[in-house]
Amino acid sequence: MSFDKQGASGEPSIAVVVMSYRRADLIGKTIDSLVAQSNLEDVVGAVYLADDCSPDDTVEIAKCHWTTPLPSQMLPPSRNSGTWGNVNQAIARLAVDFDWVLLLHDDDLVKPHWAAEMRAAILAAPDDVGSVCSSWDVLDSDGKITAGEDNPAREREHVRGTAEAVRRTLRIGCWWHFSGCAIRTKAFLDIGTFDPRYRQCGDEEWLIRGLARGWGAIYIPRTLLVYRQHVGSLSTKSLQVHQDLRERLWLLRRFGGLLPAVHSIGLHGRMLQYLARRAARATIQAQWTAGANALSLTPTVAASLLRTLVSKQRDLRADIS
Repeated sequence: MSFDKQGASGEPSIAVVVMSYRRADLIGKTIDSLVAQSNLEDVVGAVYLADDCSPDDTVEIAKCHWTTPLPSQMLPPSRNSGTWGNVNQAIARLAVDFDWVLLLHDDDLVKPHWAAEMRAAILAAPDDVGSVCSSWDVLDSDGKITAGEDNPAREREHVRGTAEAVRRTLRIGCWWHFSGCAIRTKAFLDIGTFDPRYRQCGDEEWLIRGLARGWGAIYIPRTLLVYRQHVGSLSTKSLQVHQDLRERLWLLRRFGGLLPAVHSIGLHGRMLQYLARRAARATIQAQWTAGANALSLTPTVAASLLRTLVSKQRDLRADIS
């Protein structure tokens, strides 16, 4: 099925894509949350399941839970291509027919007003906005919910694509959440694909690249998504090998030249503190592999800090004076 890039009203065309792989245990509830959206058929033109060649019943379960008149279509890849490879293929294929794509992971839940809120932000977005995201809640495996920012009184924030926005993102970490976000397909084609080397920080790396190219983002200060953290989630696995800190070090090496010396040094110091705490906690909990990985990564971060000190001597003198 093919869709015009704009409807009769001239509004941008929007598609929803659920990214899935081996998630037969959770995808049913994810699809249920999508089915529960308010007037979904009036908000989006189509819904797709981009399954990355799951060997289990993920696809069958997703189809069983899809109970709306709006048809759900498949975007199967030719082969298993990993999380970011699957995302890249899906957006590139839909860029022909759609202006915007709403993306959802197979283990997350969207609140009933998610699609309508995202559409409203899309309709109000200036031409330089490449993506829209919101705050989110975190649901732990034990059922505990850590609430995100939910402030209906606060206006949407337009973060412009500037060097200052890059510096701010490097300093505070990724405020942009991939699952539940909207991406303008024109911006995706300009910024480029998600880098599969960044298994944990791929969303942050893509965001920073976009900000550096002048693409802004809209942040909605509402919790429109529930991020389910469980044993099989990528972020849980990455903590065992400290993949998040490894990738943040890569980001500093790539974009750290935009940072003042004090901030760059401070971020290195923060990583060293995290590694020390993780090593101590792993020792107490007898998680020897995680502790050893923390200790082995520490000299790498320290060496990067030393290189930063040497390369930014002039900036340091200026800060001191």
